[in-house]
Amino acid sequence: MIRPDRRSKSIAAYMLRSLLALSLAMPVEASGWVGRPLVEALNTLRSKGFSVIFSSELVPDSLRVAVEPGPGDVADTARQLLQPYGLGLQNVAPGLFAVVRVDSGWTGPPAKAVAASDQAPATPLDEVIVAASRYTLAPTGSGARHLAGSELAQQPKYADDPLRAVARLPGVTSNGNSARLNLRGSDADEVLLLVDGFPLRQAFHVPALQGPFSSVESSVISNLDVYTGGFPVSYGERMGGVIDMDSVDPEVEPRHSLSASSFAVGARTAGVVSKSLHLDGLVTARAGLLPNLMDRLATDVVRPTFSDGLAKLRW
Repeated sequence: MIRPDRRSKSIAAYMLRSLLALSLAMPVEASGWVGRPLVEALNTLRSKGFSVIFSSELVPDSLRVAVEPGPGDVADTARQLLQPYGLGLQNVAPGLFAVVRVDSGWTGPPAKAVAASDQAPATPLDEVIVAASRYTLAPTGSGARHLAGSELAQQPKYADDPLRAVARLPGVTSNGNSARLNLRGSDADEVLLLVDGFPLRQAFHVPALQGPFSSVESSVISNLDVYTGGFPVSYGERMGGVIDMDSVDPEVEPRHSLSASSFAVGARTAGVVSKSLHLDGLVTARAGLLPNLMDRLATDVVRPTFSDGLAKLRW
């Protein structure tokens, strides 16, 4: 014997199952579905009690219904909607279907499947440039302080010494008596001095008297770069910094000059060595007049003298 309350529940459950089965077996009205998104059509079938699962890879938003489905139940309607795209249904559980690919050779919907009015107009794509990011901790330049020959000529400097002008730059110090420089607190021997890329081994005259001037004449230098911070690895491993000097171009006027001062006399000449070989060169020489200066100071304690020169052959 069944209790009245349980009997009523059993009858209600039986009627609900009957209505659900009847709805699945009834034909689906699919009029006017051509051109609608296929995802929307499947969701409409879901709303009618049809359980179906699918992925966006198999059923992307761009797919449109290509054909009007014919008479049939909900499962038949879904198969007709999927068939033009090489897709079908697979029963994965009682009452549950999954969209699967059944035609691996499918290349696209039929050409006449979608009306021309439903096709989205083709729009040209903008040009897209993809580049890797680049981050710098310093300006993109070399990081050097550049001094041209004209700037060197305008700087007041003792003994026409270009290193005396460098001593005025930030991060560079000197004791005033010596031409030796200290960059960022380093010792003078930790600073690399270059002329046309070649290091100066003995860069200062009269080292016993604090090296009052360098072996480079200001008129011979066309420009120089001073690295007081980080410098390229090609310069080596000096701890202080780098002073990279370039000599004058032999083609630049004046090609010949004479110089005289209270402490030195010098001469410079430049020109073409061989036109056929495309060779030109530069030669400079300088001699000190320090004995005369010592005589005027009336001292016999020391008798210093110096001389220096530079020769360059360019091809």
